[in-house]
Formats: sequence, structure tokens, C-alpha cells
Amino acid sequence: MKQILFTLLFACALFAKEVQIVVDVEGDVASTSTVTRLVRDAVVQNGDSPVEESDNKLNVSLMPLGYSIVVVGELEKNGKAKNSAKLKAENPEELDIILERVVSATLKSESVKENEEVGKIAEQEKDEMEVRKGVRKYKSFGVGPTLWHDTHGNTSFLFAFDAKVLFEVAPLWAIMMQGDFAVGVNPSVNHMDFVVGPRYYFTATRFSPFVGLGFGVGAFIHNISDQNRHGYGFAGSAQAGLVMFRTSAAQLEIGLHYGYILDGFDPSEGTGKAGLYLGLNI
Repeated sequence: MKQILFTLLFACALFAKEVQIVVDVEGDVASTSTVTRLVRDAVVQNGDSPVEESDNKLNVSLMPLGYSIVVVGELEKNGKAKNSAKLKAENPEELDIILERVVSATLKSESVKENEEVGKIAEQEKDEMEVRKGVRKYKSFGVGPTLWHDTHGNTSFLFAFDAKVLFEVAPLWAIMMQGDFAVGVNPSVNHMDFVVGPRYYFTATRFSPFVGLGFGVGAFIHNISDQNRHGYGFAGSAQAGLVMFRTSAAQLEIGLHYGYILDGFDPSEGTGKAGLYLGLNI
């Protein structure tokens, strides 16, 4: 047992390094002597040894930024910067945690995100998952003619309309949720689906061509023949078109749309429709 313990201590000693500490505190954000003691303690906890002179120099700087304190650590070896880490303290009371994590990350050549622990979370990190980029939301309504078909060669012209929501998450990308319904009276045909998918705009200009894909579920019913008079299953759709006046809050959209619904899980059975539509995005 003693031999194992001695071996472990010897291994730790081999990887430990001597570190010269240099602390720079701007303004009156904290006492330099207090910060120096906290940094020395963090170096020891990391398994290294604070010394007066060394080729390894740990520079720790505290800088005021509004009501916060930015802590920056930089490790130099023979005058060359080897690694750095940065974290912001929202108040002086959490400087002990911030300094410990910055020093550890700097000496271990890692990110401060890698040494997060329960009880050692900075104030700025508590709500970081709640901060998001804003999106532009459009409600869209479209109408147009469409040609319906099934896998048995039956076809029919239908009247189609759709309602969708577009979330523009980037200048060239949007997330689309769309419900589409097509109906014919003579013969009676109903084709409906709900899909979700991405849309890509080729430009971010006033007139923007686009393509889009969607996947979801759908159902159909018709009385054209005795075969497959009704069914439901997975649905897919594809769109291509042009958004006019895209830089405005109200837009006009014209495009081609194709949707297909499987009858259950059988790819050989199902119905599809291809059509032209004109839509308003508001």
C-alpha cells in the first residue's frame, strides 16, 4: 500500500510545475494582496507550486467592466504565451470561485467551460441558456390549383390551400411548419398533410428564391376507385419558389409545391399532388 501511495505521489510530482505569480488589479475592484492569496491557493489546489522566480509565469489581471469584473489568466513559458482563460464576475463576492476556475483552466490549458462544477457556477453562466437570438415570425396563407395522383394511375385536378408559420432564424434560413389541404368535388378527393422542415433562401434581398423540405403526417380519402379509398401515414413535401418584397413586413410568395402521403408504411401505396400556389406572408 505504501509503495502504491509513493508511486502516486511521485507521479504527481513529475507533472507538477513551479509557477511564478504576477497579479494586476485595475481600479479598486479588489485588494491586490487578497487576490494574490486566492491565486496562490488556486495554484496549489491545481497541484503546482508557487515560487518567486520560474520559467512558468502566471499573469492574472482583474479589470472593471461596468458593474462587473473581468478576470483574465495567461500562462507564459520562457516569455511566450502558452494559454489563457477568461471569466466575468458579476460581483466581488464570487471572485474566489472565478479566480479558482480561471487559474485552473489556464494552468491545464483548457476552457473555463470544462471546469464547471455544482456550487462553482458563475453568475453570468446561470442564465446563459436563456439568451437567444431573436427570430422573425411570419404567418402565411396560400391558394392555388394542384394535380392529384395515386399509385394506380388515377389523377384529378384539385383546389388547394395552405397555412404555415415561418421562423426566419438566419438571413438565409427559416424553419417552416405547414398544413396543406387539397379538395376536389367531382370526383370527391381530399388530401391533407402537416409537415415541419427547413427552408433555404438563395439571397437575403428583396426578391429571394428559395427551396424547402418538410416531413410529417398526412391522410387522404377519395371515391375515384375501390382501391385505396382512404389511408394515412408519413408525409413529405418539397417547395421551390420566390418571395417578393422579402425585406418588408408583408411579403408575396409564389412557388411550386409537391406533397406525397404514404398509405401506412407501404411505399407502393399512397397519393401525391403537385401544384402552383400564391401566398401572403404577414
